[in-house]
Amino acid sequence: MKQILLSISFIIVVSSISTAHIGHPRLMEESTFMLSYIDGEKIDDQINVYPNPATNYFMLKNGGDVHTVLIYNIVGRQVKRFNVNSTQDRFTIQDLNKGMYVVRLFDKKNNVIQTIRMNKI
Repeated sequence: MKQILLSISFIIVVSSISTAHIGHPRLMEESTFMLSYIDGEKIDDQINVYPNPATNYFMLKNGGDVHTVLIYNIVGRQVKRFNVNSTQDRFTIQDLNKGMYVVRLFDKKNNVIQTIRMNKI
């Protein structure tokens, strides 16, 4: 008898709104959490960038399928590229200016696995 695995993912977005500018609400912070379940059990397979905010480097948690890491500045220009190998665990960003960056993680077939926001302080 075949066993059917039920996979369910929930995406929860938590937002904080500021009304400092009268009549113009402004989104202050947004966090996204992904919860994955198979047969009722939670799976923690989401790739994380840490520490975030970062200073001189960042690392990946659960990044076994990641082949390439690209970092983009806030206007979308690529500023860093890392080819990931099995022994690499730190990605140096000390030469980047302080600010918000987008980190895109790619697999061997150049498919986007995940996109993460990272703050460099």
